[in-house]
Amino acid sequence: MAQPGRMEPLPRNARRIPTPAAVLGEWLAEIDDLAELKVALRAVALLGGEPTRREVPPSVSLDDLLDDGVLSRVGRPGDDSGIRQALGACLARGTLAAAQVGGEIRVWLNDEPCRRHFEKAQLSPLEPGDVLGTSFAERPAIADGPGIPAGPARANIFALYERHIGTFGHGMAEQLRAAEEEYPASWIEEAFEIAVEQGARSWSYVNAILTAWQQQGKSATRQQREQRHDDGKPGHDSAPDRRTGYLESYRRRYGRLPWESDDTLDGTDG
Repeated sequence: MAQPGRMEPLPRNARRIPTPAAVLGEWLAEIDDLAELKVALRAVALLGGEPTRREVPPSVSLDDLLDDGVLSRVGRPGDDSGIRQALGACLARGTLAAAQVGGEIRVWLNDEPCRRHFEKAQLSPLEPGDVLGTSFAERPAIADGPGIPAGPARANIFALYERHIGTFGHGMAEQLRAAEEEYPASWIEEAFEIAVEQGARSWSYVNAILTAWQQQGKSATRQQREQRHDDGKPGHDSAPDRRTGYLESYRRRYGRLPWESDDTLDGTDG
């Protein structure tokens, strides 16, 4: 486990995203404001994880940026005006572009495909002031308050998800926030490690592990694993047995796994 303030080395199979050379050249040289730089780089990361469609460049919604865990420390806790102002600075500089699409604000990397898309779709680029909107306090509350509170523990679960699974949107952010409140940070980190070890990089699997620990007790679950055998050697469970144990515990508790349908359990095709 890394010391506070010190990050773990990137794993060998760390997820990578394509990044334009200008981002790590001109942008770093010209952008002096830290908040603007954070929002610009984070937007590039989120856009790099979005699926691309023919002739339609990837975009990310303003709401996803405002609810993003990595950007939660831009500005004051409970106030998204810092993210909005930084995004406005990006629009003014021209690194990012934004437009109103279907009742929501979408954000793009301001490159040639983006400009062609704006022209073809007849989109009107938004001005910096158009993304300021209302203050965070005026938005409807969600659970214990919108956004992701600052603090090492909360930042950790989102960083773990992104490192081992990928980017996430508003719905997943709520699930991660709820999990952080329900389980100890050490459990969450270990559950992610087990999921990676077993090649099961999904939140459903991580959550199944946490649920099993909560319902059966973490030590009891570990003892059950240690009673299994791997190649005839006591004290070690095989990867399939280990994974099956967690999933069976989850199924006993909730009746089915998150990705299973009723037809699957009945033995019929869905």
